[in-house]
Amino acid sequence: MSVVILNQVNGMLTHQNCVLSSFGKDQTNLITYQFNQQGFRNNLNFNFVPDHAIFGCSLVFGIGVPDHEIFPSMFENSQNYGLAGNYDNHDVMAALEQFLSSDLYSKQTKIAVVWHSRDSECLEEFYLKLINYDSIVHFYCGQKLPNNNCYSYPSNLDLDVSGSHPGPRSHYMFYKMLCAIFNQL
Repeated sequence: MSVVILNQVNGMLTHQNCVLSSFGKDQTNLITYQFNQQGFRNNLNFNFVPDHAIFGCSLVFGIGVPDHEIFPSMFENSQNYGLAGNYDNHDVMAALEQFLSSDLYSKQTKIAVVWHSRDSECLEEFYLKLINYDSIVHFYCGQKLPNNNCYSYPSNLDLDVSGSHPGPRSHYMFYKMLCAIFNQL
């Protein structure tokens, strides 16, 4: 199987196959961040067809939360395509499009994407490009689109170690929410 998905965010891609003790807004040195050969936060290289693929912003990446406590890691056979640092929703869409056109994608793969509020003018266009994929659910950190499979990102229950992102309890709640939605697909 050929892997064609590389993280296009320079601040992440430069950390391929590295382990860091701080990243982005988390400068506490309390959490380790392991990057795979594609430049995404994971200890596994993405060279397999996943049951779940999660795309999106730094909430998906899991700033300030140990890897085993971020919601993408709670799914068995999953891949975390969360971005952090200097990125926008176009970068999220680019990773998602690469995945959908790769041999890593299967019609049985359940996909969630968490869109950031910072460049929301493109989100309707992105939704329409993805409308034919029944297994994709969309979450919005800002105002959600009034379309099928679109949801608001829930309120945080706690914060990460840096105080800037959702904490472990928030990740677990979101995981449970995603499980319920995925079971309806």
